[in-house]
Amino acid sequence: MSKQINVGLVGAGWLSWQHIQGYRKLDGVKVLAICDINEALLNKIADEYNIPKRFTKYTDMLALDKLDAISVCTPNYLHVPQTIEALESGKHVICEKPLSVNAEEAEKIVKPLEKSKKVFMIAQIMRFLNESKYLKQLINKNELGKIYYAKAKYLRRHGIPGIGSWFTTKKYSGGGSLIDCGVHILDQVWWLMGCPEPVEIFGSTYAEFGPRGLRDSGFGVSRNRTASFDVEDLATGIIKFNNAATLFLEVSWALNIINEENSVSGSLFGTEGGAQLSPLRLVKYIDGYPNIIEPKISQNNVFDEEIKHFIDCIRNNKEPMATLKHAITMMKMLDGIYKSASTGKSVNLKEGQNK
Repeated sequence: MSKQINVGLVGAGWLSWQHIQGYRKLDGVKVLAICDINEALLNKIADEYNIPKRFTKYTDMLALDKLDAISVCTPNYLHVPQTIEALESGKHVICEKPLSVNAEEAEKIVKPLEKSKKVFMIAQIMRFLNESKYLKQLINKNELGKIYYAKAKYLRRHGIPGIGSWFTTKKYSGGGSLIDCGVHILDQVWWLMGCPEPVEIFGSTYAEFGPRGLRDSGFGVSRNRTASFDVEDLATGIIKFNNAATLFLEVSWALNIINEENSVSGSLFGTEGGAQLSPLRLVKYIDGYPNIIEPKISQNNVFDEEIKHFIDCIRNNKEPMATLKHAITMMKMLDGIYKSASTGKSVNLKEGQNK
């Protein structure tokens, strides 16, 4: 029988609840501890899920000898220091996306991870969608041929997650809609493309609604709510990769779109076929005629799937599907869009300079 894996969570918000439910469905896994500075929320969640150990100081939780793994579910600016502390205390780590507020900060994890020899996984849930996994298998079998162009969009009409919360304050979040929502769809499409190396990026960002106090969804309400909004509510980008493929990205918290149906989707265009996600549809030419194929794919709980994968990697010493290298490269792409938007020039990652 496998040794029991004891897990602790830092952060007691919505994402933590998803992790907790995933762990509770696995044999031989116990949610032993949880930490949050909000003591009322901490006790509420600990009571609801019968978590025996509760802490308001993260370092106190890490001192538990019986703790094997940590879920980092806190605001973006805390991800790197908390991940490093967990690794240095001998814990495996799954960290919520995005990895950090920028790539330079994210790279601080590299040496502690190498030294720890522990499992580190970035929580990119859209890789675990059944339709993502199904399409990945087709791509690996060369059903689409060479993928040379892709599009990714994550558009909200009215969805700023709490003006004045950490989400809309750059020093805590690293950015707005791009780093919050865009990272999901960008990672999904980039992974399906085979994770090619980005070499050049052009981007634009806009803040047309948040600064006016408009389109606030109220999601990220905090005790210290202010009027702060120094991030973007719309971002667009074009990314060129080392295999000559191109990806076009658009993502918004607030945008005057006609409707929000199919506002989260990815499209991949290959030499032998094409695909559109959510729901998955394929186009293949057969005998010179286009055939639209609509596979019947069941939905799944992506949080349960990613937590199950994380535990499997710990038990079997496997490399996670979403690695630290992937997470750092993702941060470089996000940084590239932000830098290009601020300078008005494309960013050449290969040369490390603006063109």
